[in-house]
Amino acid sequence: MLLELSQLTADHSVAIILAALAICIAAGWLLVALHARATFSTGTTRLQWLAGAAAVAGIGVWTTHFMAMIGYRPDLHISYSGPVTAASVLIGVLAVGIPLAATSIIQQKAIRVALGTSAGLGIGTMHYAGMSALDGCIQIQDPTATLAAFATGALLMAAGSGSSRILASPRLFCATFTLAVCGTHFISISGTTLSRALNTSGLVWDHLTLSIFTGMGAAVLLIGTLMTIIAAKRFDVQEKSHSTMLSTALQNMSNGLVFVDGEGKLGLFNERFVKMFGLNGASLHVGMTVDDVIELVSSASEWDPEHRSRITNRISNRSRAIDIAPADLMLPDGRIVEIDSNLVAGGGVVFTFNDVTGERNARNEIAELAFNDHLTGLPNRRAFRDRKIAALREKRPFHLLIIDLDRFKTVNDTFGHAAGDMPNFKICSCHL
Repeated sequence: MLLELSQLTADHSVAIILAALAICIAAGWLLVALHARATFSTGTTRLQWLAGAAAVAGIGVWTTHFMAMIGYRPDLHISYSGPVTAASVLIGVLAVGIPLAATSIIQQKAIRVALGTSAGLGIGTMHYAGMSALDGCIQIQDPTATLAAFATGALLMAAGSGSSRILASPRLFCATFTLAVCGTHFISISGTTLSRALNTSGLVWDHLTLSIFTGMGAAVLLIGTLMTIIAAKRFDVQEKSHSTMLSTALQNMSNGLVFVDGEGKLGLFNERFVKMFGLNGASLHVGMTVDDVIELVSSASEWDPEHRSRITNRISNRSRAIDIAPADLMLPDGRIVEIDSNLVAGGGVVFTFNDVTGERNARNEIAELAFNDHLTGLPNRRAFRDRKIAALREKRPFHLLIIDLDRFKTVNDTFGHAAGDMPNFKICSCHL
């Protein structure tokens, strides 16, 4: 092992290898940033981020490989086939970039592992495509080293793409990507033997030409990195501003608001909801299931099992209904809460709760005054007319009782309307 490491060191320029390592790290960091943007975007914007991630991954692997090759075996004056070298860029984008970009929009772990494995094998494919571009030398590949190189890339990228912990950590994913690319390259190089050939064929590039194109690839990654940093800072500022505005709006709403995601878990709630149902100090938190939230509210409000079951059914029905009108919810303490719901594109539902106790009581009082005498509480002429018209319209039979009170006008005029209403109320209560 020590002999092989010393041979690798002797065959390479350390300064150029460090430059290749820096390029690979930059590519990995940029890939992580683009991966995150693609995950949290949609539509055309997501496609743009995915295309950028695929290009960065492919160009990053290609640039790392050929930067390292510039510092490899300077004694042989290696040249490179132009068409094959150019084609290896496309191989990098297709075999490495596309699978890695796809992992940002795939939720299933098994599929992400498969895509990561494919990308790792793609790193090896791109490496050997690049090695096939060598001209002016004869190369012999050790099958064991070749197999180990492919296995290293595949295993590392499978772990990086399948592990939620690695995906959630930009540093870990960047390190995994760098180890996969550099590990594949140097394990393969350790099993490669080169010897000088007397002639070359076709269009070839010397080290200067390759350096120019490799530098261009590095420049693309550098510019992309800088642009991503600038864009990320701008997006972070905008996101923070939007989050502040959203939080302020939510906490100052007159309605209680709750968002339940597509998995039936609490995703968002505001302070008004907490106060409306007396949850101050209760352990209400994001991630709770709907049943847990209802249990918490039920305990805080001391609902009986029947009331809780009725509300659970209403919430369940609204979670599935596309268009359902707002409905009043009578709470055990006498309050009336209007509940409304709207399904959210992509899954989930937003519930709003509005305490309409005062409004409903006022409306009932107005209706009472409109159809009943405020002194006796008996139905008035308007109520009589409306009931009669309704019965005639529906062709329902009804009875009309007419009572004639002798000397009622004298009582009414002498003692006032309030006193005159009392005989009416007494007679009606006796006959009805």
